[in-house]
Order: sequence, then structure tokens, then C-alpha cells
Amino acid sequence: MLNRLRKWLWGRNETWVEEPEWTREDEERFKSFLATETGKKLKRVLLNLTLRNNAAAVREKKDLAYHCGCAIGFNMAVSALETLAQTQSIPEVESDLDDSSDLERYRP
Repeated sequence: MLNRLRKWLWGRNETWVEEPEWTREDEERFKSFLATETGKKLKRVLLNLTLRNNAAAVREKKDLAYHCGCAIGFNMAVSALETLAQTQSIPEVESDLDDSSDLERYRP
């Protein structure tokens, strides 16, 4: 009974939501927001919180793994937000098999 309850509680908290597509328009609006006074304040607050989490991870003697996990998790979340404001360029992928390849010699 206890195992079923644990599975139900754990599964209840692990539901995924459909992730919306992040468009160039969203990117430009977010970048514009970060350029405002409020956006600049938000970036400073996030930087200070990141530094505080990093300092706590170094300072704490108990639960070192927990504090390091919190620090890296927070840092990754802030990095994800910063990435959303950057122009994403998708490089062209060159095909390994093009017309100039010398595959004719393998034909039976």
C-alpha cells in the first residue's frame, strides 16, 4: 500500500507540459525586455542569486552534494534564460553522400 502511495505521489509531481515553440519574435521581445531597467534589475538579481548559491555550496560543511546541486541547477536555469535571448543560428548540415562522392566503384 505504501509503495502504491509513493508511486502515485511521485508520478503526480512529474507531469510534463507541452513546451511552446520559441520564435524569433519571442526572442526579440525577451531581448528587448532585458534591455529595459526592469530587465537589467532582473539580470542583476539572478546574478546575485547565482553567486549566493555558489558561495553557499563552498561554505556549507553539511550536505555538500545538496548545496552543489542547488548551485549548478540554479546556474543552469539562468543560463537557459540567457540562451532564450540569444539569436539561435542553425548551421547548414553537409550531407556525407553528395553527387561528387566516389560511390560508383562499390556498385555491383
